[in-house]
Amino acid sequence: MPDLLEWHGYSEISGMVRPKYPHPIDVLVTTGAPFSLLYYGAKFKKSEKKIKYVIDFRDPWTWGVLYGIPTLSPRKKKLQDNMEREAMDACDVACTPTENMCDFLMQKYPANAEKVYLLPHAFEPEKFPPVTEDDKIEGFIYGGTLYGEVEESFMSIDRVIKAHPEINFKWDIYFSNLISFN
Repeated sequence: MPDLLEWHGYSEISGMVRPKYPHPIDVLVTTGAPFSLLYYGAKFKKSEKKIKYVIDFRDPWTWGVLYGIPTLSPRKKKLQDNMEREAMDACDVACTPTENMCDFLMQKYPANAEKVYLLPHAFEPEKFPPVTEDDKIEGFIYGGTLYGEVEESFMSIDRVIKAHPEINFKWDIYFSNLISFN
């Protein structure tokens, strides 16, 4: 699926980022996907050197299996690689939700390793009601993308559950990448 922002071009994005406020922009944060936002933010940062620029990878970009990346032609893949590199070079901070993504970016961009920051997905425990012993359910529900060692952990849990059906452990896993638990 193409990133629709690529059709609009930098000038329109720049126009959206430059609102008519009485105060200058001091921090720009872009989140990808869509990943072109990170690239256009990098171009904006180059023209507005005083701002702090934060990119937020919620999913893998060029190294991922989502968003049609594996099916891109070599020319389009190289374009995505270049856009990612420009975003990493221009940013002041690059956030990711997992340690694996941090490790990957630090290895791929060692000159930018000090910019990489772990910003995990969050929840507010105080918004959840207290659980009593009677409320406890033996089971597990997961929704999201599986990264790195998490995949192996789930496979290990799956092997234990299959080896011990008497524990009657229930689980539901909803994920967007291509792993199968048979």
